[in-house]
Amino acid sequence: MRYIAFTLIIVALLSCNTKFKYVTDEKVKTFGASVAYDLDSSYQLYTRQVVTVKNSDSIRVPMNGSLSENNKLLEIEYLFVSERDKKVLVINNVANRWEKYYNSPDKISDLGISAPMIKADIWYFAQFRFGEMDQQGDLLFRNVSRDGRDHYWNISKFSDSIKLNSISVADSYGKNLRYIDSAFSLNVVFVKSEAWQVIFKQNAAKRMFPLTKKNTIPEFELAGQTIYYHPNSGSPVVVFRFTENIFKHFRNVSFNEKRLYAEPKR
Repeated sequence: MRYIAFTLIIVALLSCNTKFKYVTDEKVKTFGASVAYDLDSSYQLYTRQVVTVKNSDSIRVPMNGSLSENNKLLEIEYLFVSERDKKVLVINNVANRWEKYYNSPDKISDLGISAPMIKADIWYFAQFRFGEMDQQGDLLFRNVSRDGRDHYWNISKFSDSIKLNSISVADSYGKNLRYIDSAFSLNVVFVKSEAWQVIFKQNAAKRMFPLTKKNTIPEFELAGQTIYYHPNSGSPVVVFRFTENIFKHFRNVSFNEKRLYAEPKR
């Protein structure tokens, strides 16, 4: 009993500032039937970085861009696209509220879009948009925030990037169109990644166990590069499974409905 209590305390501490929960296989079974979302070889990853730069008034403002000595990384957005299956998935990383955590040298190398291998780390995931590609090549996200409205992303695709031109929201009165260039300082562009992998890395280990060196922190690959969506009787859950335990007796992590900005088509 004392061991169980200690384990629960550690799990709670390790989950601080994260958006997921560690769950056992038995717990996953209670979520009920699932829909597998396979990020197979048909998917191409496009990545967008949001940084802060100083404007003419020396005030930091967020915009699309690259890292340098003069700006700070705020957030990374992953856009997975399968033209074969006409499916898309957008994942946002946790926003860097204090402009500290992501900007240490090891975090930049882990998350930066210029790396030869992009490793999308589940540890940082915060929000999911499951969607589809329509006949015109635009991106459709259904029932966004569960309010009954669909969002349409009008995009332009290039050999090395995808540009988001506008977002429109469909309701009973039609579409309310919002052009991106009027809402953001710079174009919203997702850069094509030549190689990528979805992984989980226990980044809290250094904070929990100060003697742990960076190169001893394990890195786990997502089993089959597959994400599982559980409708779960109206309280949907997104589950990431692994072939081995990632912490203690846990080998899964789950995100609750608050992290689902748009659910996949069933």
